[in-house]
Amino acid sequence: MPFVSQSADKEDRPEPRSGKPNAFTPRHGPPRDRSHGGPANNLPHLASGFVGRREEVAEVTTLLGRSRLVTLAGPGGMGKTRLALEVAARAAGRYPDGVWLVELAAATDPTRLPEVVADVLPGRDGRTQPQLDDVARRIGGRRMLVVLDNCEHMVNACAHLVEHVLQACPALDVLATSRETLGIVGEHNWTVRPLSLPDPDQPGARSPALGEAGELFVQRATEANPRFALTDASAATVAEICRRLDGMPLAIELAATRVSSLAPADILERIDDRFRLLNRGSPTAPTRHQTLLGALEWSHDLLTPAEAALLRRLSVFAGWTLAAAEKVCSGGTVQQADIIDHLTALVDKSLVAVEARDEGLRYHLLETIRVWAGTKLIDASEASALRRAHAEWCLALAERADGEFGGRHPKPWLDELEAEHDNLRAAMEWARDAEEIEIGLRLVTSLAHFWRIRGHIGESRRWLEWAVVASAEAPAPLQAKALRAAGLLRGMLGDVVSALPLLEQSSALYAETGDHEASVCVCNPTFLMFRNPRQALPVLRERAASCRQTGDTNGLAHVLHPIGHVHYVLGATDDARLHFEECVRLGRGAADGEALRSGLLGLARIDLLVGDLIAAEAWAAEAQGLADDVQDAQDSATALGLLGDVARMRGRWDEAETLLADSLRLSYEVGWPLCVACALYFLGRLAESQGHEEAADLFERSLSMARTGEVPVFHEVRCILGLGSAAAADGDLGAATGHFLEALEMGQAIGDLVATAEALDRLSVVTRGQAKVDEAAMLGRRALELYHRVGALPAVASSLESLAGLATDGRAEVAARLLGAAQALRDPQGYARSQPDQARYELDVAQVRTALGDKAFAEGCAEGAALSADEAVAYALRGRRAPDRPSSGWDSLTSAEKEVVRLVSEGLTNPEVGRRLFISPRTVGHHLTHVFDKLGIRSRGALIKELAGREI
Repeated sequence: MPFVSQSADKEDRPEPRSGKPNAFTPRHGPPRDRSHGGPANNLPHLASGFVGRREEVAEVTTLLGRSRLVTLAGPGGMGKTRLALEVAARAAGRYPDGVWLVELAAATDPTRLPEVVADVLPGRDGRTQPQLDDVARRIGGRRMLVVLDNCEHMVNACAHLVEHVLQACPALDVLATSRETLGIVGEHNWTVRPLSLPDPDQPGARSPALGEAGELFVQRATEANPRFALTDASAATVAEICRRLDGMPLAIELAATRVSSLAPADILERIDDRFRLLNRGSPTAPTRHQTLLGALEWSHDLLTPAEAALLRRLSVFAGWTLAAAEKVCSGGTVQQADIIDHLTALVDKSLVAVEARDEGLRYHLLETIRVWAGTKLIDASEASALRRAHAEWCLALAERADGEFGGRHPKPWLDELEAEHDNLRAAMEWARDAEEIEIGLRLVTSLAHFWRIRGHIGESRRWLEWAVVASAEAPAPLQAKALRAAGLLRGMLGDVVSALPLLEQSSALYAETGDHEASVCVCNPTFLMFRNPRQALPVLRERAASCRQTGDTNGLAHVLHPIGHVHYVLGATDDARLHFEECVRLGRGAADGEALRSGLLGLARIDLLVGDLIAAEAWAAEAQGLADDVQDAQDSATALGLLGDVARMRGRWDEAETLLADSLRLSYEVGWPLCVACALYFLGRLAESQGHEEAADLFERSLSMARTGEVPVFHEVRCILGLGSAAAADGDLGAATGHFLEALEMGQAIGDLVATAEALDRLSVVTRGQAKVDEAAMLGRRALELYHRVGALPAVASSLESLAGLATDGRAEVAARLLGAAQALRDPQGYARSQPDQARYELDVAQVRTALGDKAFAEGCAEGAALSADEAVAYALRGRRAPDRPSSGWDSLTSAEKEVVRLVSEGLTNPEVGRRLFISPRTVGHHLTHVFDKLGIRSRGALIKELAGREI
């Protein structure tokens, strides 16, 4: 007789044929009955405690109260049986006629299923081979729960029996476990999922972050080795073991038993060979649960040949869609038209997991099943062919997506590459290891744009550096593409020195192949701009002309942005705006979305500079929306930084802090050093505006981050200005002056008018603090002149107020008019003063009001407010440049030129004059050249003679 009965009465149960328990021998004592204080049942007394799944137990128990048939489905080793036993024990009180476990794993003949079930139920009537009606009669109207464990190998027989007895026995409930559902009307399916995994962000030996999987490992490890104790140091290792084993209870329990001889680190080191490692379980457990391999082989034996073939072929994927499986896995016994049916069968048998996403269904294998199926693929001698087919599918996807990035709507392609990123990684690794260099290079270079937009910087750098080496023997077009992608990445990471040779070599290779459009690279002059924007401008213009000549509107759009940025740095705001606007027009038309975002961000910068905060906010917000759509973290971070600066200029400190904190967070996520440096700089400006001490630290961090590569000069000079202001706020005027002079020298060297003006303006403030009113006024007027030339109205307003402060002593009427003119500039856009400037401004206003009286002060302010910006600047500069000044002779000299002449008459050298006037020696030389031309002389000696008897 193949089945050993397990009834409620011990006398009716035959002895096992040997001393070893079999599947139908009660391993934990006789069934309990009402005389022991509860309903009769044959549930085993398990030695080990139940771990985790608290919510699942509660939900399934509740579900069992609403549905007469609940099936717990899931792959082997997922803990279906253990969950069913726990639920049955919790629900036992509902069933006065008992809870009866029927174990089916050892059953082999579906026709004898009624006998197996009948032998477990109480009240056996002596029939040798009960039938379905006998089982139904045995149950009758009793209120009982039957647990059918492991139905998968006789699903049809189980379905037929359950359907029959549920119809015949109105008080019966059934709880089944199976790797596939029974598929009958009224069945409620519950998928048993892996245990919750440790939280990677909260490691700790005594933390709830260990998750259910970690909790199970620790409990079973302690049972195997009472001296085992989890420490903070080993918690991370245990967490990684649980993650690598997918939270599968059987695998975790088998791994945990190994702590009797291995440390967790040793277990983790051997986890790749998991089927050899996890080959020892309890000898009294069913064979399929004694080893991890046994559990999977049990599932494999239930598959058809075509299902088994498809399962092993799917092991090449790290997640897939139906279309991908049809493309890669068809052939031989697996016909493409049948894949949907075979895949459905594998899902039903809990070997393949399926997830519904917005874009459709996506399938995957648990890693343990994937590793096991991979060994089946090798055994079938299909591994090489399937991995090549998988790599070719990945390559087709990557190249198709790369060709679409030039469109306005790249998001679907970016999203698809993101979804398939693990597949793409596997394909690249296969190509590299199999020395399929061409496939590998084509994959890597096609993904470079995706990596950059989505912020996969470390991965991009690793693969592109491999591509540089691997492309040495590749065809010229492929080598050129690899060198350009690697050069662009190096440059964006600040390594301009090594980037430029790669880009130049790439252009030369493109030219050799006749691809003249590709040979025109915008990257080279763009990175040259880091060193000296003014020197890069002719090269950039040449690139733009070439693009216009060839009709390359996409290339033109990309070169217009750096041209606009150079003009922005040089203070040519009108020219910058024209180039950014054309970039936006092309971006809205035929060019790609990246060019559009670049142009919008450029316009935001220009309007921030000239003080049109409403327009700046609109441009930046549009750019942010477009960047968010494609998940371009770099452009999103830049847009947030500009929006934060708009809020700062309006004095909305809290709003600015929130926006800039988000910008910094995104910048760190994307990993571009310069992006992080810019975010830190904006935060430094905010701290400076609020008078906070951390401004200096933020400027230092910004400069340090930028210096991980080659620092763009225009960024460095602004950080140095910030450090100077921080030093001045701390009262260290000497250090402040040093920083401002350094920034002045750098700004003048590259033609950065805004930085030059800002350096002069801040030197004026420091000089005023040293009671050098005349020098401060000279510096302030020069700063105002440059601000006005650039069109930076917020800076013009601040500069007018600074000059008003210098006029408070003796020229109160002038000061009142300048204050009124400055306020008139501030009011329409709501330009806010920094808190240090506000304190100084209030003191100046009080002093002027006291000197003039309220009425005269109000009249003076009103007169100033009536002036246009140009008239206000002219009024402020009147003492420096007389409108009727002649073109030659002593009277033609400007106040700055006269100041230089006076110091030269004292015998000072150009560097000494520069230090006294806070200007560079080169600027002193320019002033002297102008003086010589106006006076008609050619040397310093002649100038000294001309000075004889004159008052300077």
